[in-house]
Amino acid sequence: MMAPNVPRAGRSVALDAFKGLIMILMALDHVAGFLVKYDGTKEVWYLPAAHSEFWNDYAARFAAHIVAPGFFFLLGVGMVLLTQSREARGWDASRIRRSFWVRGAVLIVLQFTLVNLAWFERSSGWHKFAYTGVISTLGATMILASFTTAWPSRRLFAAALGLLLAPGFVIPFLDPALRDGVQPVVVFLVSAGRLDLLRVNYPLLPWLGVVLLGIIYGRWWKSDRESAKRMALWGGIAMVSGALVLRALPGPWTLREPIDGTILSYLQMTKYPPSVVFVAFNLGLSLVLLGLLARVERKIERWAPFLISFGGSALFFYVAHMHLYAITGRMISDRYEHISLVPTLVWIGGLLLLWPACRWYAAFKGRQPADSIWRLF
Repeated sequence: MMAPNVPRAGRSVALDAFKGLIMILMALDHVAGFLVKYDGTKEVWYLPAAHSEFWNDYAARFAAHIVAPGFFFLLGVGMVLLTQSREARGWDASRIRRSFWVRGAVLIVLQFTLVNLAWFERSSGWHKFAYTGVISTLGATMILASFTTAWPSRRLFAAALGLLLAPGFVIPFLDPALRDGVQPVVVFLVSAGRLDLLRVNYPLLPWLGVVLLGIIYGRWWKSDRESAKRMALWGGIAMVSGALVLRALPGPWTLREPIDGTILSYLQMTKYPPSVVFVAFNLGLSLVLLGLLARVERKIERWAPFLISFGGSALFFYVAHMHLYAITGRMISDRYEHISLVPTLVWIGGLLLLWPACRWYAAFKGRQPADSIWRLF
């Protein structure tokens, strides 16, 4: 039986469950950030492509790699479905576009207030407010993508491919030793990196490319949902396979070569900025998971309603879990060397606390009018 107080009208179990799953994996990654000393893996273009030698640390970070591609892809899908919903309510194109601008602006403000505040709570460093993260970049790409929603899918795909390849054509001309001297416009749009007062983790152009791919898939989902569900699995397998082949071939799609001959190094792909192989591999895994979840939607409603609750209140979950784990990390004064029993228990305990709160909020949000500010969360 479906969990009480979870509104399902007009929503997809598979999409919400997938979003809920990546929220859970993201929470584990943030627990590691708040409670664990290890430096994770070097995924940024100007550092050696080193990786953790401890299987639990590597596995946790590897699993979390699907989160950002999943977020940006689902943003594109959600823009299509939101447009469909609002058109059914009589909204015209300009009103829908303005709603995307408002949503995007809210996300950007949240990044530099409530979200970054969590890192300050853990470390008491004011510099923690000075970085762009996934939330602000989701907001910015939503605003930019709002101008492309009328484009034909072929044009969207061509633009997405060009945007995803942009780092591969720019970064070879950048000197890693001068990473702090890269021009701000390059850092913001393409490369990621550090500026004098700001660290840019998610450059706009490649992540906008992922959003455009989500819009294309969202159109397919809108026109033939069952076909889109069926083909997600096989399309995802094809993307993963293609990424593994491309990883072995030098080119603008990989950014950095593996540092050794191990499988861990081979799978250590560049995330900051996202290489084409990183996006293809992790977006492929995302589609595989979505395809599998679509095949067991009734069982999810019965046996895993927490996925639906988390996915149906994703932004609420994001802000709440950041502060919950940040405060917990502050209470635990010493960081652990690696992901171990205590960080794992903190992760699970936090999820148990968040579930009823997210279930309540999802129900509350579902009762609000379409233009309510609460629907943004």
